[in-house]
Amino acid sequence: MPIDRTKYLSEKQIILLHEFIMDLFAPPGNIRGVKDYNGLRSLVKGIRQPWYEDIYHKAAYMFQIIGHDHIFHDGNKRTATFCVDTFLGLNGYTLKVPNQKLENLAIRIAEGKLTTQKIRRILLKYTELHSSQKRVIKAFLRGLE
Repeated sequence: MPIDRTKYLSEKQIILLHEFIMDLFAPPGNIRGVKDYNGLRSLVKGIRQPWYEDIYHKAAYMFQIIGHDHIFHDGNKRTATFCVDTFLGLNGYTLKVPNQKLENLAIRIAEGKLTTQKIRRILLKYTELHSSQKRVIKAFLRGLE
C-alpha cells in the first residue's frame, strides 16, 4: 500500500477556520461553534480512509460533510468552502472556481443535490497544481528521460 503524503486538517484547525469565517461574515449574535462533534471527528478520521481515490475525492467528502451535514451551528457553507480551499492549498493545489459557481456549488451541496463523486468531478475541473508543484513535477519527469 502506498504511503499517504496528504496533509490533513485537524479538528482544531477546522474549528479555527470556522471561527475565522464567523468573525468575517456572521452578524453579531449568531450562534457559533460546533454543533456535531461526532460529525467533526468522523470527518477528520473518515477523510483518511483508503477508498478515496485522490485529493479531489477527499476534498469532495470534506465539502459534503461540512456543507450538507451541518457540523456547525451556522456558517457551514462558507466554512466548507474555506476548509476545502485550505485543504487543497496545503496539498499544492489552487481552487479556481468563479465566485458565483462556488456559491452555487455550496448551496447545492447543502441542499443534498450532489453526490460526492459529482462534487469530485467539479473540483477536478476547477483545481490546478500550484506553479511551484508543476516545476517540481517537470524537473522530476526530465530526470526520468
